[in-house]
Amino acid sequence: MDGSAVLYLNMSGESALHRRRLDGILRFARPLGWKVETLEWTKTNQRSVRRLIGARKPVGCIMECWAAARALPPDFFGKVPVVYFDPPDAPAYRGAATVDCDNAAVATAAFRELSSGLSPSYAVVSCFSGDVFGWTRQRTEAFAECCRAAGHDCQVFSFPAQLQREQRLCAKRLAAWVSTLPRNCAVFAVNDWSARLVSSAFAKCGRNMPQDVTLVGADDASADPSGTSGSAISSVRIDFERSGYLAAKALAERTTQDSVYGPLFVERRESTRGRGRTDPYVMPALEIIRSEACNGLTASVLIAKFPGSRGHFERRFREAMGHSVLDEILLVRLQRAGELLAGTDMPISAIADFCGFRTHIAMHKLFRSRTGMTMGAWRKKHRIRS
Repeated sequence: MDGSAVLYLNMSGESALHRRRLDGILRFARPLGWKVETLEWTKTNQRSVRRLIGARKPVGCIMECWAAARALPPDFFGKVPVVYFDPPDAPAYRGAATVDCDNAAVATAAFRELSSGLSPSYAVVSCFSGDVFGWTRQRTEAFAECCRAAGHDCQVFSFPAQLQREQRLCAKRLAAWVSTLPRNCAVFAVNDWSARLVSSAFAKCGRNMPQDVTLVGADDASADPSGTSGSAISSVRIDFERSGYLAAKALAERTTQDSVYGPLFVERRESTRGRGRTDPYVMPALEIIRSEACNGLTASVLIAKFPGSRGHFERRFREAMGHSVLDEILLVRLQRAGELLAGTDMPISAIADFCGFRTHIAMHKLFRSRTGMTMGAWRKKHRIRS
């Protein structure tokens, strides 16, 4: 009997999502001496899962759930405790320990990124099988509600149920829909998979990102272990590492209470740089800010690189971005600070210098004013240790 084994049943293969969740599970498991074994589960290897559980006799199992048709209910595991990531809303799973994504917070993060460009219109695109995936519906509805609360209409595209197995027809229908979107429309795709479909549809229709339309996906699941990505699509990065940690913690505590994880920040890429505005100077300025903000770049130094007066450039930048040059520089610095807090053990005083702040006191004040939390509290929430 291997009383120190944990079985992680995942449906995402060797994706960034899987790696981040596994990192969180391992962070909790290692101090306890638990061994973690992973298995990519499909309906075809159900017997293998049962045999593996019988042979390992693990202290517990952790399982990803994308839809009720693909998940294993608690009674499948017998007396072995099981914790679910985002389980189906079905009677068989009620009462089980769960770790759920705050999908409303994901949609809100996407709206904040898109709305900072003063976009006049908004749209949201669901995922295939949206009627089955509860998270798809939650993100779609939450984004539409954000738009309504801000006084904007929101167009919604849902893939027709009768065509969901016909990807070519779905892509054709999506392309026809995006061709009708007004100029400067800001689009939220509920995950990166849908975002790639939207991006392809834009290209087919001759819609240009980010000058003509802007796009944000979610999950940031295309990034490699270093956090980089070949994608040009901005994405809401979700704290999957925390979800793994919370799942392992639930096993150790034998709890059946629900835990919640949510977004970290928006990984900003080309699809929202400029956010639907065309300006020959603003786009290059954004590239400079992204690469030099943490190296002590100031608004004065940046603006001096472009012709015309400072006041004229500031007006053009604010019209394009919805905020000042300094705000953009500070936004990049804060995003980098958040990455270092969540992903490293670097002292906070060192993070200030690394991110281009003159003093750690200035960084503390700005961080708290923008996030409502101290840097120490933010690190504790997003990078929990045992």
